[in-house]
Amino acid sequence: LTPVVTILALYSMATVYMPHQTTTPQLIASTVGLFSLNIVIFFLYDKAIENEILKSEQMLREQRVNIEMKNARYAIYIVGEAQKSTHDYKKHMTVLNSLLNEKDYTAAQKYLDAIYLRTQKASIHAYSGNIFIDIVINQMQEKCQLMDIRLELHVDQLKEVPLTDMEIVTVLANVLE
Repeated sequence: LTPVVTILALYSMATVYMPHQTTTPQLIASTVGLFSLNIVIFFLYDKAIENEILKSEQMLREQRVNIEMKNARYAIYIVGEAQKSTHDYKKHMTVLNSLLNEKDYTAAQKYLDAIYLRTQKASIHAYSGNIFIDIVINQMQEKCQLMDIRLELHVDQLKEVPLTDMEIVTVLANVLE
């Protein structure tokens, strides 16, 4: 828009000043001034666009770091849960061994059934074929379960999405949040 205004201003000044040969220096000074103003405006506009791009890139980096931190915390949580499960498993095997040694098969069966029910409730799994997507979905399923929210996802078509793992995780995590 600025170059169009400049051209119109120069044209109108030229038509006004051209008949008078004494005002030609004013026309030249105005032309140089408007041309310089256009250069400054283009420079400022370029810097504004560059700053917006930098802000967008910074925001994307922050989102990626947040997602990576969530995933790292979830991975740490999973490792902790696995360690607890191993500890619990040893205790459960000791109890079952004692019940079987005492030939209390009914109590052993009840105990085994209770363990099975507990593990079924605790195991939430998403099988998208992509470990990163599974982590995000499992994390969200656990949050939903804690808040008594039913979450049902169909992620089998995510394999066909032309995005990188990082992009899919970013989009999916933001959508699910």
